[in-house]
Formats: sequence, structure tokens, C-alpha cells
Amino acid sequence: MNFELLFTPYKIGSVELKNRIVMAPMDTSYCDETAEVSDRQAAYFEERAKGGAGLILTEYTSVDETAKGTSHQQGIFSDHLIPGHKKMVDAVHKHGAKIFCQLHHAGSASFVAPVEGRQTVSSSAVHFASPFVPTAPTVAEPVPHALTTEEVKAIIGKYIDAAERAKKAGYDGVELHGSNGYFLEQFLSSYINKRTDEYGGTLQGRAQIVIDIITGIKERCGKDFAVQVRYAADDFAPGGTCLADARVFAMLFEDAGADALNLATGGQYTLSGLRGDDKPCMTREGSHLKYADLFEEVRRVVSIPVYSFNRCNDPYLAESILKAGKADLILMGRAFLADPYWPTKAKEGRCEDIRRCLGCMQGCVNSVYYGRVTTCVLNPTCGYERERALKPLTEKKKVFIAGGGCGGMEAAIVAAKRGHDVELFESTDTLGGQFLRAGVPPFKQEINAFIGWQRIQLNKLGVTVHMNTPLTAETVEAGKPDAVFVATGAKPFIPPIKGADKPHVLTAYDVLSGAQVGVNAVVIGGGETGVEVAEYMVTRYRAATIVEMLPKLGKRIKQDLIPKIKAYVGTKVLEILDDGVKVLADGEEKIIPCDTVIMAVGVRPVNTLSAELEGKVDKLVVIGDAKEVHTVEEAVRDGYDAGNNL
Repeated sequence: MNFELLFTPYKIGSVELKNRIVMAPMDTSYCDETAEVSDRQAAYFEERAKGGAGLILTEYTSVDETAKGTSHQQGIFSDHLIPGHKKMVDAVHKHGAKIFCQLHHAGSASFVAPVEGRQTVSSSAVHFASPFVPTAPTVAEPVPHALTTEEVKAIIGKYIDAAERAKKAGYDGVELHGSNGYFLEQFLSSYINKRTDEYGGTLQGRAQIVIDIITGIKERCGKDFAVQVRYAADDFAPGGTCLADARVFAMLFEDAGADALNLATGGQYTLSGLRGDDKPCMTREGSHLKYADLFEEVRRVVSIPVYSFNRCNDPYLAESILKAGKADLILMGRAFLADPYWPTKAKEGRCEDIRRCLGCMQGCVNSVYYGRVTTCVLNPTCGYERERALKPLTEKKKVFIAGGGCGGMEAAIVAAKRGHDVELFESTDTLGGQFLRAGVPPFKQEINAFIGWQRIQLNKLGVTVHMNTPLTAETVEAGKPDAVFVATGAKPFIPPIKGADKPHVLTAYDVLSGAQVGVNAVVIGGGETGVEVAEYMVTRYRAATIVEMLPKLGKRIKQDLIPKIKAYVGTKVLEILDDGVKVLADGEEKIIPCDTVIMAVGVRPVNTLSAELEGKVDKLVVIGDAKEVHTVEEAVRDGYDAGNNL
């Protein structure tokens, strides 16, 4: 497939793009409290431009120093910030990509102002609690100041000044961030906007602030300087922006001079369309391009380009949306975190080489949510483009790797890519390790795409893979490798509970590997694995009860499965019986009937090989769970570093 439409040049206003692929704006937290663009950001965006993006939208960029969303947000509210932006713009332009600066004001969604003792501002004195920032309910003053008409006009001026700075920095255009519950959406949505002046009341009144910003930028920066608007086609709030409103806004923005529309869904005051739940994009809410039909309805009423987004991680999906006429441009965000070079790979017909985003949100959204920088579970170089650049080969070495899980395969891929002679030894008949089983629970099937990608890369790079063959000290002594990487993973922990050796007691690993189960199970352990195996059971028309010693489960059960799963928290398992589990709950002993017991109480490292090889090989590295029980992100990073530092 040649992806004809995806790689057709396209214009936004007077800005010509080499293809229809747009990298979405995503918070990275790569800058410090000064709001200056960092070298790290420049390298991050340059890598995506080098990978083939037609247009890059920067992460949200504050137009007002007092209205940043977070302390590590980049800004463009002062002339002294222009050189940093120019450095980043120049890095993108030299690879043929265009770049727009996303202009942003947090409004009442700022979590910097309250912490610093300042009141937030908004269209109206209406407070909403954001689910995105854990500290939100604890800030000093939750109710924002309702701006006067004069104050609104002053902020409009800040947007226009910021756009002028963006033009001086060399940006090809700007995007007005009017979604996700931030300042401009606080005017567009009647859920928040209760004003009666020219910036409230009617649909046109609510849109007037955006209209004034568009016309002001065009007057100051010229008609050829592109301006596009990101706003919600439906914010899913009671009385908020709906599709009918969104169509009217689209026409008003086009009339004002907007060159394109980047449509979103949801808002900070509504989870739907944004996070879903604790594993947001591995749910029905995160299905691929769920809102494409909604965006098409807006596209029908305007002649300017309309973007389509929402969980698009595959060039085939992107091409299908263009061919169906549902959008003019394709917006992809996390796909660029997982693989900056996916556009080039698609254009060259190498789709099997694309490392596709899983939608886990662990390294990106959740990292920023908890105050860390953006990374990617699957891509160790994301945010470390310079520090983890692939090192040139200085001396070819022979490498043996014990274990074909994600960490072991990543080590093999990177070492072979650099030119080393690599052999991988896997003791079972399948590659993927525990991560292979992680793709079995409901809505997590895309995990398998990563394992498949790793297998393809091993084959393409000529890695010798020995299946059903554990690596032994004797094999190492006979083969005489220069380096051995031990990635033997972990095994399920079985606690010393009376009856744990009964034949109907299984581990989560057993169940997710296809073991025979009964119709009524008790899952011991209410962490992530326990909840997921319980979900797996009920989707197989089984009953499941979770027993957890701690006061709450490790993560929330999906709302549509709650009626089918019962959970006992603060409960101790006393004994496993032939037909039930004896527990101590609320100070009383009781028996929970069941025909299957599933242990989900964690894993322990498996590693006897490294002790046997100590002093017998020049370089010995233990990676992943074999060293310490890790997340998959840490295991993949361990593997990458081992292969790259050899």
C-alpha cells in the first residue's frame, strides 16, 4: 500500500506541508521553571521532524507568566524567550517539516497560581476539580476570579503579542489551545461561561474571545501567518459544548480568518475522551478513531482543513480516514513517542518496522501527571535523543543473551543493530516473557504488537534465536562469548498459605497462559495483576472475587465490570479449602466459596546464572526482572542500555 493521500502535500493557509501527518501537541515537562525552551526539547522535536512529520505542533506554550498550567511549562510571554524557540524551530525546519507554536493560557486550570498564593482567572467564578493533577483538591483557593471585560481584552492582547514573538522565532503559524478545560474553553463552554457581556451569553458571544484573537493575530502578523484553533467538538459536560455548538464555532472561526481546525473531545472537567480510567486507552473509551464521525460533522460546514485524531497509531488507519473523507489531516501524538520514524517507514513500505504505541499512557500522560518528564514505555530514547543515541561500533563482539522477554529481546535488537554477533537463548517455546501474558486481559491486546515487532526485528537483524534452550554455564564456556546478558525474568510468588499446594490453585501467569479454570474463582491479591485477571475471568463468563489485605485495590475496576466482581479489602486469607477460601474480614472468619483459586501476589526475580558465570566472562550484565522486579519500561530501557553500552 502506498498511502497515497497520507503522503500527498497539503496546505494550511499559505503553509505547504510535505504530507498530511501532524504531530500532536503533548506536554513533556522538558523545560525548567524559567519557561525557556531546553536543548532537550529541541532534540526531541528535531528527531520527529527527521522521522518524517509534515507538521509539528509544540506542546502548550504559555502566553502569560502568571497563567502557566504547570511549573515546567514552556512560555513565549517575553522577548527573552524568542532565541530558545528559534533554536527549536531551526532544528525542525532543516529536515523539511513545518512547526506551529501552540499558544496557551491555563485559566482556572492552572495549578501554579494557587500554589504560589495567587487566585486563578476564568470566564466566570465557576470552579471545577481537575482529575489530572493529584494535588488539585488541596490548593488554597479553588474558585477563580471572573475576569472583567477589560481584563479579557488585556489577555487577548497577550495572545497577539505571543503570536508576534512566535513569528519572530520563525514558526510557520500558531495554534490557539481552546480545549481540555483550559482558558479558551472556559469561554467556549457554557458549562463554565456564565457571562452576560460581549464574551458570553450567545454562541457568538462565547466564541468572541477566540474570534478577537484570530483577527488580532492576522492584523499584527499578516494574513499569510497561519492560525488554527483547537477546540472540543463535544466536551461531554452537562450543558457544555455539543456538536451543534461546535459546528457554529467552526463557521465563526473560519469567517474570522482561521486556517484550520484541530478538533478535540472531552475536557478536564469530564474524563470521557481524555483519560477513561487508570488504563485509559486500553478501554472502549480509547478505541481507535472513536470520534472520527463526530469530527466529520464539523468538517461538513467549513472549507478550511479539519484534523482527525483520537487513538490513531497506524498508517493504515490514517489513510482510511482520509479516504473516507472524514478529515483533511491526521493528528498523531503518542505514535511519535513510540516511533519518531513511523512516517518514513510507512512511506518506504516498511510498516512491519513501525513500533506502534500501545496506548498505555504510562510513560507519557501518567508520567507528567505524577510530576515526571515524558518518556515512552517502548522507546528508551524518547526524551533522551542525545544521551541514548545509538553508539557506533568500535569492536565487534560475540554476545549471548539468556531470556527472550522484552528486556532480553531489546538488548539483542540494539546490540545487533550496532553490528555485534548476537545469540539469544529462550528456555520456553515462546518469546515475550511475562509481557506476552499482559496482553491477554480485556482491552490490552495491543501489547502483542510490540512483541511481534521485536520478533520481526530479531529476524531482520540476523539474531540467532535458540528456543526451548536455557543458557547454561556450560554453553557459555563452550561458546566463549565476549559478553553475557542475563534477562531470565521473574516467576510468580506463592505465599505460605495453608492449602496453597492444592491442584485447583493457579497463578495469574497460569490463567493468562491458558490454564483450565472453573466457573467461580477467588483471586488472592488486588493489585494491578489481580484486578486484570479478575476482569479476564468475568469476560470469560466466570465469577470472580478479589481478596486484598490492604485497605483498597491497587487500581480501579472498570465500571462496566463492577457488578460481576466482588472485592474484599482489608481481608486476610487464612486457608485455602477444597471448595473455598477461609478469610478474616472485619474481625470475623468467613468462607468464600469457589472452585478455582488464583494467586496474584507479585513475582520474584529468577537468576542463578549470573552467580555461575561470575569471573568466567569479560562482561556480565543482569537486566530487567532478573535484577529486580521492574516495569516493562525499565526492562526495555535496561535492555537498550546493555546493548548500546557494549
